[in-house]
Amino acid sequence: MDQRLFKAARLGDVAALNKLLEEDPQILEKLSLSPSAENPLHIAALAGKTDFAKEMIRMMPSFAQELNQDGYSPMHMVSARGNVEIVGELLTLGGDLCLVRDKDGRTPLHYAAMKGRVNVIKELLFQCPKAIEEVTARGETALHVAVKYYQFEALRVLVERFENMDNQYWELIDAKDKEDKTILELAISTKQHQVVEFLHEKGVGTLQGEQQIVEEANTMAEASPPNLERQPDESAQNAILVAASLIATVTYTAGLSPPPTIWKEGMKLDPNCIFHPISRTSTSIRSSLLAPTNTCPAFSFYMFMSLNSAGFFSSIVVMLLFGVGPGLRLLLLAPLSFMMLSYLSLALTMSPDGLSILVIFMITIFFLGVFLCYCAWLYRKSLGQLLSKFRQLLGECFSYATRTTSETTAAVWKKKTPGEDVP
Repeated sequence: MDQRLFKAARLGDVAALNKLLEEDPQILEKLSLSPSAENPLHIAALAGKTDFAKEMIRMMPSFAQELNQDGYSPMHMVSARGNVEIVGELLTLGGDLCLVRDKDGRTPLHYAAMKGRVNVIKELLFQCPKAIEEVTARGETALHVAVKYYQFEALRVLVERFENMDNQYWELIDAKDKEDKTILELAISTKQHQVVEFLHEKGVGTLQGEQQIVEEANTMAEASPPNLERQPDESAQNAILVAASLIATVTYTAGLSPPPTIWKEGMKLDPNCIFHPISRTSTSIRSSLLAPTNTCPAFSFYMFMSLNSAGFFSSIVVMLLFGVGPGLRLLLLAPLSFMMLSYLSLALTMSPDGLSILVIFMITIFFLGVFLCYCAWLYRKSLGQLLSKFRQLLGECFSYATRTTSETTAAVWKKKTPGEDVP
């Protein structure tokens, strides 16, 4: 195609088209004989240039029948774009343009249904009612396509257009695609509750005993609140486990090696650290709160250890919650328990006195309680139910361990030689 003609079609420049025709009156006829699959009407239709498209239709009506290299006619393009004016202009050439198929057997009505172009659907059905009967290479009617691409308004227009034509109406509603699905079955399989309700109102639910299917769809569509029994998918679980393990590693390291701004290596134990007198001068107060002395850690040490410990223990809780299956939970339970005990024992040795460690872990327990309450709110469960979940996890681990031990013992005894006595 002449690039000047291509540009004029893309921009919708009718004046440029007329100028080209003055230079070469046969330019459009020559184009129709060229091997190029795309013509100016395709370009104007795709760009939505109405005036230019009208000129092309008037000058070269044969362009309306041609398919481009992708298998689309100009009618396919304007139907998908929703340009009713060009659709109407093309239909003046004949209703058979409604039935032109692309390489997948789809008509312009299929494209209008796919994109939800309600006005185009009305125009096509008014000019060419037979278009509703056409199916794609996959056996899909325009109704199937509307449901498949979640275009409820398009489906409503299609159904209501033929609602009063009893025989044809039920044939369309009952039509099955190559996968042997009606539009109702397709809507149910894709959980389109609004479509199922609409078809039920139109009497489709009583057809071929499908009332039961509709009821199942209604039940399926009722969303239950999220809870701990509804687990995320495998990829989300893996991501949560990785994040929790990373947090546990970082907080474990930070707890056993506090930054030097709040803790000095070799700091002497002082049983009166937590009651260490603070000077009333602003400089001394700031120094006492933020900087450690030779014998006592800074006051901020207590907050740091409390928050860090809360982060560590909550990450352990998350790892136990999102471990998949009792087997994995059992494998996680032992090493995580040992890690928690080692953290506690080393935290005890770092604390100046027993009262200090008590204060730290009281604050830690408070933050853990806040975390558990948040989990309970998030999953809409009471704190008691959340704790029951932990007991259930421990029970699963114990049952799994007992069962595995029994099976292993039985397997060992089976391998004993026939001469040995089995107790």
